[in-house]
Amino acid sequence: LEAQGKLLYPPFQARLLIPMALSLAAGVAFATVLTLVLVPSLLAILNDFRLLVGRIRTGQWPKRVEVEPARSRQEAGMRI
Repeated sequence: LEAQGKLLYPPFQARLLIPMALSLAAGVAFATVLTLVLVPSLLAILNDFRLLVGRIRTGQWPKRVEVEPARSRQEAGMRI
C-alpha cells in the first residue's frame, strides 16, 4: 500500500519539476516551428512583394537577384 501511495502522490519536487519540464518542451517546440517554418515563409513573402514593387516601377518582372537588398547595397559601394 505504501508504494501505491507514493505513485499517486508524487513528492513535492516532482510536482514542481513536471510543469517546468512541460513548459520547457513546449517552448522548444514553438521555437523550432517559428525558426523552420514561419521565418522562411515570411522571407519568401517579402521577396515576392519586392518583385511586385519592381514590376510596378519598371513595367516588367525583374529577376529575383535584382530585388535582393544585398545587391542594392553592393551597387551602392557598401560592404556586405
